[in-house]
Amino acid sequence: MISRIHYYDALLHILVFSLPLFAFGMSSYIRFGNAWLPHVNSVVPNYYLIFLLFTEFVWILAANYYKLSSVTELFWEYTGIRAAFLACFATFCLQATLLVFGRQLIISRAFILLSNAILFLCAVAVRNLFRLASASSTGPRKCQKILVVGTD
Repeated sequence: MISRIHYYDALLHILVFSLPLFAFGMSSYIRFGNAWLPHVNSVVPNYYLIFLLFTEFVWILAANYYKLSSVTELFWEYTGIRAAFLACFATFCLQATLLVFGRQLIISRAFILLSNAILFLCAVAVRNLFRLASASSTGPRKCQKILVVGTD
């Protein structure tokens, strides 16, 4: 049972930490019509790569701080909307700080807002999917009856 919980915990960490990659791909496809940025004429791909790496680093810190990637904290909130919103808001604030101090980075504002909205929706969806998977009969919350005999 413990090995299954560690497996689900590692899987949740991997999924939550890879959400910015998915959000960037989806928002670049929606905003620019192409998920592969070097093929877009008005975009400097290096700026978006720096922005993606910074966002990934900040997201990992925020997801750990707000316990989005923890199986043990998965059932404390009903949907995890509050924790996901706080993590996305912290990520957005630090992204804005990077853009203010790194004036040479030219990133589309619509792209930033869209990627953060997709990141929030995906974070809530991943938490709910894990909650549903663990509620199934084969999930990690399957109860087993144990009889303990003894005085203490």
